[in-house]
Amino acid sequence: MKNQPVIMDTPTKLLACLSYFSILFMPVLFPLIAWLAATHIQQPNLAIAYHAKRAFWSQLLPTLLGIAVIIVIAGTGLAVGDQGFGQVAWLWLLLLGLLLFAGLLFWLYNIVMGIIVLLDR
Repeated sequence: MKNQPVIMDTPTKLLACLSYFSILFMPVLFPLIAWLAATHIQQPNLAIAYHAKRAFWSQLLPTLLGIAVIIVIAGTGLAVGDQGFGQVAWLWLLLLGLLLFAGLLFWLYNIVMGIIVLLDR
């Protein structure tokens, strides 16, 4: 956290915390837009870019995990064919459970980080 600024003005703080809170209304897309906008302006705002980048990656990872689980489930479904799905049902449940747990952790992380940014910590 050595790159994180110590004091932020109110608009910077709001945009930074909205990057984390966007998990509730526009995950992945809002932090990406905020990150790109904050870095590609005449005077880049490093505080917004820092938080938007962290929010983007913490929201993208569960999305990629979800896509991987869907691919694994589809692949095992195609591999099993007509033999029945009872043999691989435990794998599906395990993967879905892990995905839900990881998603919940990342969701909580984004909410907590948004609150921390609002409190200037």
